[in-house]
Amino acid sequence: MVIVENKLERIYRSHALRGNDHGGCENETSLLKTCYANWHKQNQATIAEMQRLEQENNRLFIEAYGLQDELTPDVPLEQITLTVNPYYRYKGVIGVRD
Repeated sequence: MVIVENKLERIYRSHALRGNDHGGCENETSLLKTCYANWHKQNQATIAEMQRLEQENNRLFIEAYGLQDELTPDVPLEQITLTVNPYYRYKGVIGVRD
């Protein structure tokens, strides 16, 4: 839940109150390419962690209700509903690449 709360906070908090979010680029001399790469890496880690949590939650639910023969815990990337997840955000709109 902390990951979701942090992401929502980053999205909805006023830009004037928080300064610029440069994805790990704290100084102004960092190259844009480096900043983007850091931001992308952070997002990929967040998406992977959320997918892991969703699958663990599904696994626990399946085990608790004895649904091993009917369901799998797998969660495709397209179903990880984070705005930084291009597999979800742009599904069917554009080709997504890593």
